[in-house]
Amino acid sequence: MKKLFFKFIIVFAIALFFQNCNSFFEKKELETFHYFFAGHCYQWNSPNWGRSDFRLEKIGLDTFDQIWLGGDIVENLFHHPQNIEFVDSFFQVGKPTTHWAIGNHDVLDQKGDFSGIEKKTKRKTFHTSHQNGITILVLNTTEFSFSAYQNQPHECEMLDGQFNLIKAVTDTIQNSSHLVILHHHALLTNEIAEQKIKVEDAFNIYTPDYNIACEERGTFSELVFPLLQKVQKRGVEVILIGGDTGLRVKEFEFKTQEGITFLGSGLNNSAGTEYKPAYFNPAPDKVLIFKHQPEIRNLEWEFRLLDEMVKK
Repeated sequence: MKKLFFKFIIVFAIALFFQNCNSFFEKKELETFHYFFAGHCYQWNSPNWGRSDFRLEKIGLDTFDQIWLGGDIVENLFHHPQNIEFVDSFFQVGKPTTHWAIGNHDVLDQKGDFSGIEKKTKRKTFHTSHQNGITILVLNTTEFSFSAYQNQPHECEMLDGQFNLIKAVTDTIQNSSHLVILHHHALLTNEIAEQKIKVEDAFNIYTPDYNIACEERGTFSELVFPLLQKVQKRGVEVILIGGDTGLRVKEFEFKTQEGITFLGSGLNNSAGTEYKPAYFNPAPDKVLIFKHQPEIRNLEWEFRLLDEMVKK
């Protein structure tokens, strides 16, 4: 009887040992976050020029951990008081998990006055945050990429404030796995791309020569890109995401020789067939979906067809 008892104990102990071994060697499930990016996403000819592409209302944005917006959210944000209320309620732009890089349609007729947007977001139109091991830098490119918003009395205050923020972030960042820069107008230039592509064939507006600061005058290529190169060399992966696309291309991706990634994603097909210039691309619209696993410092993305995401 004792022998049987001891055999049972030994068998049980062996089984328990292997069970613990299996549990130890099983791959730990990684914490995963998902982020949604869309740009140039206004619904053409909507009531009061105040709605985003109707398809966005059918994909369940609340299932994403963060919402990244690349500007031109509605056709004319301040054309009607209800427009910005819609944007605020739908995208919840005041939440710290929503980041909005404004575009020219977001400030039409505002003469560079961003106070209406800043009241809703509770942040400047250029700002930074650190979430899940990623540093996010949101830029306001309307001042140096769209002529209607230039030459305002407070232009230099905005430009120099933004450039000082860029310098501060790029100088101090070290523990983040990634520096993600959200913007609207094209920042990549043909010069940075070493003439391998034509940026004007991808982005809706291309103004590479515009000065981006007043106190220290220079272009993005001259002033900012060298700072990003230094960040990339320090081991922080730099990714820039622009929203002013969709007319010519449905997805855009370019990586420099240093490994800096430029992405572009925008919508336009709600224009239908009425607005169809020669450069209009009627291919299906796409959005950008990011998968982030902070523990292994991994951030990956895919361009996904918007129509396939719409709930049936």
